[in-house]
Amino acid sequence: MEADRVLCCECFGGVETAKGGDRVGIGGTMMLAQQGLVHVERLTGGAWWEVWLIERSWLTGAVLVVAGVIAAYVLAGRGQKRAGIGAVAAGVVLGGAVMVIGLTVETDRERIRVATERFVERFVAGDSGALDGMMAERVALLSAGSSVDADRELLISASRATPISEFAYSGLGSTIDTPNSGRTRFSVRTTHSGLYTGRVNSAWELEWARGQDGAWRIVTFECLHIFNRAPGTQWVEWARRVSR
Repeated sequence: MEADRVLCCECFGGVETAKGGDRVGIGGTMMLAQQGLVHVERLTGGAWWEVWLIERSWLTGAVLVVAGVIAAYVLAGRGQKRAGIGAVAAGVVLGGAVMVIGLTVETDRERIRVATERFVERFVAGDSGALDGMMAERVALLSAGSSVDADRELLISASRATPISEFAYSGLGSTIDTPNSGRTRFSVRTTHSGLYTGRVNSAWELEWARGQDGAWRIVTFECLHIFNRAPGTQWVEWARRVSR
């Protein structure tokens, strides 16, 4: 990566601007409350039938087909070939039916999980048009127990002000808390260029709310860790400064 200044992740030294070398500390006073490492748990949830019949239908379908083949083998060994053929047919039909259901039906957990990945992609691309429709008009920014009520334009501006040349996304699960609210978690490693340069490893939790139009939108944006350490309370101010 070509950059005038590079973020030193190992020493939490901070980010240096490419203009004039002024140092904007991410470590210590800004984004890291230098404490123990933070472990972010995966979000889980959903009824078992949703998980195995819809979200993991390919696995359930494959198990049914294999079970039919095994049953046919056992029955054939007992001289019941016709019953064995029926077992294979039943396994294939049931397995295929489950896979079709999984392809045609989408759970709310899947919707917000897919929407989260798309949000990160659009944020990295600085696509203000797409981001505008994915967030509520007011978004709560949370960090280390502190909360700031912000306009969604803040995050949209931040996406444009901090160009990201590379990123690696990893989903950490999703859950539906009520019929109209849910949460997703993800970790992301980003390489920044422009005013701020360097690599940042972080994890986030998004809270989603379903509007009257049926669309899911982000209402809360929470930082869970920066470089695997608990974030400080001033990263929101950092984002506010960057977005100017």
